Amino acid sequence: MPVSIKTINPGSSAGSISLVFEVPNMEDNSALHLMLDFFSTPDYSGVAIQSINTAIGQTGVSIFDGSDWIAFPTEGVGNPYYENKTVVSLACLSLNSTGYIRYKWFIKGSDPTITPWGYTKFPSLEITIRNGALS
Repeated sequence: MPVSIKTINPGSSAGSISLVFEVPNMEDNSALHLMLDFFSTPDYSGVAIQSINTAIGQTGVSIFDGSDWIAFPTEGVGNPYYENKTVVSLACLSLNSTGYIRYKWFIKGSDPTITPWGYTKFPSLEITIRNGALS
């Protein structure tokens, strides 16, 4: 299942960067949530300096519903959202320098890992991970 992340509108601050993710396809129509943790160190050590978790709040997170961008649903996204794009705006965060980001999809209230942690940093142009390999 592809997991991709890229920056769009890259600039010198987090306020001009959005991250784009593809929602994984689940056979059982599970409602998925997205979690991102932001670190100041490249080894992702210590406590995240900021986090986004759509199971808790959806500020700055949108999903394409096939015809328009809508707010990320509070209950998560299942089919028909699978393989659609989700955009996370970093404008609401106070990240003023290079940041290191890990992200994953999960089902609220169950095993918190549907996809393994993915890793990137900003500002960056693009990282795509397909079936565990960079492309």
